[in-house]
Amino acid sequence: MPRSSGDRPQKVAEGALQVIAAQGMRGLTHRAVDAQAGLPMGTTTRYARTRRDLLVAALGRLRSRFEGSVQVVPTDHIADDRAAVEFIASSLELMVSREVDQVAAILLRIELRNDPELRCLVDAASEPQENVLQHLAGILSNLGVDEPVRRASELLVMFDGILLAKIAAGRDISIRNMVSTYLSGVRAQTSPSQV
Repeated sequence: MPRSSGDRPQKVAEGALQVIAAQGMRGLTHRAVDAQAGLPMGTTTRYARTRRDLLVAALGRLRSRFEGSVQVVPTDHIADDRAAVEFIASSLELMVSREVDQVAAILLRIELRNDPELRCLVDAASEPQENVLQHLAGILSNLGVDEPVRRASELLVMFDGILLAKIAAGRDISIRNMVSTYLSGVRAQTSPSQV
């Protein structure tokens, strides 16, 4: 029975993502993706003719996994700081645990910073990032925080820093303490009539 090649585009995309995370952007070659994906040499070129096509495939795979992991969880019940810290910190810890995805995302953001066509797939204005932003803003709004969208945006920037520190620098950071400290600071700036 002949082998189906239907899963090969997925293998190429996954292989490209793995290569980026393991070898960096310089390591992203068709040959490296073939080897990583366990495909015969030359297979990747059939599905991604150029290096840019490899980037697009890796981005698509990364985005698909991110969208699959961001679940729309009701947050109306989160009405106190403790519950908010627990929910937010748990979500960030899940992201940290997906090291390959996070390393690849960091490297792709750097690589694509001057490419508006592809950068929009990984930057703060991307649809998945916007969904996370609105979700966080809803939690902060439930807590009575002033300017919840702006504060949620700041929280996402802090997340990027935490991810970089934990994954790239191997720093032992308490995510819960960081989120709790940020939330306490935001609370201190919230007008008394809001609390």
